[in-house]
Amino acid sequence: IDYRSFVVVVSGGVQNVRPTIEALMQNYTEIRRRQLTLMKYAPYFSYGMGADAHKYPDAFSKILESLRFYVDGLDSLGE
Repeated sequence: IDYRSFVVVVSGGVQNVRPTIEALMQNYTEIRRRQLTLMKYAPYFSYGMGADAHKYPDAFSKILESLRFYVDGLDSLGE
C-alpha cells in the first residue's frame, strides 16, 4: 500500500499542520483523489469477520501476499 497516496505529510513541525491542511482544503480534486485512494485500500486495514470473511481481501490476505513476494524474492536469489 502506498500510504503517500492518501496520507497528508506535514513538513517543518507542528506549526505547519494548520497551513498544510488549509492549503489542501483549497484543492477539491486532490481531496477527492485521496478519498478514492483511501476507499480502495480501506478493506486492507481490517480483518474479515463472519462466515464469508475469506471471500474478500483483507489485512490477513495482504500479509500473506507480502510473505509470498518475500519468499519469491528469496527463490530468485537462490536462497
